[in-house]
Amino acid sequence: MSSALLLLAWLPGPLRAAPAPERVLISFELKDQFEVTHSAADLAGAIVVMVGSDREGSSYNRVWSQALVDSLTGAAGLTELRFLAVADTRGAPFFLKGLIRRTFRRKVPTPVLLDWTGKLAGAYNFEPEMSNIAVFDRAGVLRHRSHGRELDSERLGEIVELLRQLMATDP
Repeated sequence: MSSALLLLAWLPGPLRAAPAPERVLISFELKDQFEVTHSAADLAGAIVVMVGSDREGSSYNRVWSQALVDSLTGAAGLTELRFLAVADTRGAPFFLKGLIRRTFRRKVPTPVLLDWTGKLAGAYNFEPEMSNIAVFDRAGVLRHRSHGRELDSERLGEIVELLRQLMATDP
């Protein structure tokens, strides 16, 4: 039995379980594709919806983000909501960073945080090739975390209901 535990302790990193995701919005400073720095301090007191992925999951981000915006249009308290788009760019070779940034500038008019080191993607265990969604309340506490590809109306409804509840709460 003890030799089995010893063997498990020596398994290579990728076979080990991922660390538990953070339960609060971590402190960060990341630049978007326009070289503007964004930080957790900018989001203080806001309800935050983080939507992010690696390159393969990016098309799902657009679908989920648009569905959330459409579902909340006209909702009371919408001004308290901040969407935070995150591109998990870990592993991109340093010599391609400029090209990646320019491509984002050309294709995406709204700010997308370029997470070169995995600060946010790692903290919230972004699943590869999927859209990753995290909702934080005004105190920065993680209230919802999920991932997926195609739009799931049941999950979308759960997220929208949570956001409506959070927006209805006095700041």
